[in-house]
Amino acid sequence: MECPLEIFARECPDGVAVIAEGREWNSFELNELVIKESLNIKAGSIESFLGHTDLKTIVHLFGALRAGAVALPLNTRNPKWTLPETPAAGAALMLYTSGSMGIPKLAALSRENFYYSALGSIEAVKLEFQDKWLLSLPLFHVGGLAILFRCFMAKATVVLDKNVDCTHLSFVPTQLYRLLKENKTLNAKCILLGGGPVSEAMMKQAKERGMNVFETYSLTEMTSQVTMDGKVLPYRELKIEEDGEILVRGKTLALGLEGWYHTKDLGCWDIDGKLRIIGRKDNLFISGGENIQPEEIELALCQIQGITNAIVVPAKDEEFGMRPVAFIEGPCDLEKIRKELSSTLPKYKIPIAIYPLPAHLSLKPNRRELQNII
Repeated sequence: MECPLEIFARECPDGVAVIAEGREWNSFELNELVIKESLNIKAGSIESFLGHTDLKTIVHLFGALRAGAVALPLNTRNPKWTLPETPAAGAALMLYTSGSMGIPKLAALSRENFYYSALGSIEAVKLEFQDKWLLSLPLFHVGGLAILFRCFMAKATVVLDKNVDCTHLSFVPTQLYRLLKENKTLNAKCILLGGGPVSEAMMKQAKERGMNVFETYSLTEMTSQVTMDGKVLPYRELKIEEDGEILVRGKTLALGLEGWYHTKDLGCWDIDGKLRIIGRKDNLFISGGENIQPEEIELALCQIQGITNAIVVPAKDEEFGMRPVAFIEGPCDLEKIRKELSSTLPKYKIPIAIYPLPAHLSLKPNRRELQNII
């Protein structure tokens, strides 16, 4: 399948593809940079790189795709990662996503996945020729990558300059919270809000200010968006099991996943027939748009000398939604522990508070009971 940037450059070479570094880059200029970049990348290789939100990363990403390599953008906030030895068959990109046991796992996504993801989203978000979409999400997240594919397919413009007025925006609830707190109003055509639970009060406040905000339900395994404003997008299917778990499938489903994919998200249909997310089956929680698996933090804590047991639970936070808090057996020296964890975990996964683990919960922890202690 031909890359959307190449089609953009051929059919509309003068169309603005990216606004970055203080200037506009038309699709022909951007594609020329990509062609030059691709000459240094080996076909069939896994091309890993830090997923910075900048022009250089966009060029390198599409250079890897043009060369026939598998692009693997890495989290810039994570100090360590393990690279796969072989690429998944048919993959164009691979992305790390949280594993159920706290160990990150790879999702392999094809060009077709991104094509159908973009195709089903473009009409819903009313993305048109030379609209402008701010790239406010990182390129190591599927949400950021999906913006690139949507824009190039619609011959719209990806904007990296925050001072440019945009028609489309993508935010996590923390970003919207900060805007509302600063009394800012955005007159964009569409503001997608996802990556975590959104309070009714926040949505009401945004809409009272005239913001066109739409909640979106997305996941890496479905190449970003599944629903928008509670409605399932084209080329995706969604159903809810009796226990409330959300299952998904469709043309955007990651490679290697067959049939209905169990998301472990819990949801229901409201009276208007819209999807409402109500929680998780497992322990994963979201902080400022980032997935946090408690088991990963617990494992890192138990590597610190003197700590023999650790349980991590989410604590409510007005700005980030949730933040990690740890209960441990061992010395509760917060600053020392945070310093040690900084070499193995990104900042957003480091607990903001440490408490002694109650003795009666040391062998059989009750996470809900620990949350009530906070």
